Amino acid sequence: MRFVGLLLTAALLASCLAGEERPAGVRADGGPVLSLDRDSHDFGKVSADGEAVTTFTIRNTGAGPLHISRVMTGCCLDAELSSKEIDPGSSATLTVTLKRLLGRKGRYEPALWIHSNDTIPQRRIQLTAFIEVSGGPAGTGI
Repeated sequence: MRFVGLLLTAALLASCLAGEERPAGVRADGGPVLSLDRDSHDFGKVSADGEAVTTFTIRNTGAGPLHISRVMTGCCLDAELSSKEIDPGSSATLTVTLKRLLGRKGRYEPALWIHSNDTIPQRRIQLTAFIEVSGGPAGTGI
């Protein structure tokens, strides 16, 4: 019985090693590949009555057209996508604004999701900020 287990393990390992490695950003079926310049951003310290903005670059490193069906944001986030259709080798910008922070303080970790026709249909971008309360008498946080 042990011999059969070892034989199956060896066959599985051999089949994995025999597969040709593909460069990053290439699909076997020639479809689109969503590539982000980064998958997180730290806004640093942000005033509760202020806002902060960052921009992400979304590239299509695949061979087929990339379609962004939607960008889902969490509370206190706005997202603006420059184009929902991205041709192979082209890119689009995603501008994310953190605002409407009144009532929040301390560490805040919202996320947004990009939905597309890539084989990984949902991509998450993690955001962080430290919300500072402004105004009011010193030390009261009011």
